[in-house]
Amino acid sequence: MDKCSFKTSTKAKKGSSKYKVSKITNTATVKANGWQATLSLSPSGTKVSESTRRVSWTNKNTWISDISGIADPGGALNMSVTTCSDGGAFKSGVKAFASACAND
Repeated sequence: MDKCSFKTSTKAKKGSSKYKVSKITNTATVKANGWQATLSLSPSGTKVSESTRRVSWTNKNTWISDISGIADPGGALNMSVTTCSDGGAFKSGVKAFASACAND
């Protein structure tokens, strides 16, 4: 499998309008799937295992937190890449969380 790009986003909205929060965090976890899979990532992020990397970004006093980069899987046959985004927001003592994953 060749290199592939990934992009995740955490957005706070009230109805269809942007909703400014005190803190908003987006954590992207990218995993190469397959026998003896390896993964390198740009930006490099935190190594979870040989096949998994995690990148996190936090913004303050806004409504959005984006992460994008390039995943370079290797070492396996029949490989796919899974990207998950875990988002969280905080405002006035209230916390909100959401998660989603996609396979390529």
